[in-house]
Amino acid sequence: MSSPGVAVVRGFNDALARGDVGGMLDFLDPEVEFRAPESLPWGGTFHGHEGFREFLAKVFNQQPAEFSRELLEYLDAGERVVVLLRLRGAPKGGGKGFDVPEVHVWTVRDGKIVDFEGSFDIATALRTLQLQPRPTA
Repeated sequence: MSSPGVAVVRGFNDALARGDVGGMLDFLDPEVEFRAPESLPWGGTFHGHEGFREFLAKVFNQQPAEFSRELLEYLDAGERVVVLLRLRGAPKGGGKGFDVPEVHVWTVRDGKIVDFEGSFDIATALRTLQLQPRPTA
């Protein structure tokens, strides 16, 4: 039996796997904060449902890679849920790929995701995709 927080994050990931943006938004608080490593071309901090849509557009439309994730384990830590994954990617059109561990930390309150942060080996991903890190301020 999973905790309510784990059930929310699983529901979000199921909607993501289906490509169901509306279903994903159903699990997100209107004031959600999504953070991806700043050095990625699609990285940054995104606020609210519109920010989440912006993040998705960057991930799915603006990057030169194909990605897949294997969800390995959900860890219940109270209002936080930690998800262990494998991130696999390769340049669009072929080429050498990468396979690295990834960690997602979700905060769930009142049945909604209010915060997300993901981390993985950014240097390996950028090197494989032949991308330069995004300059940070």
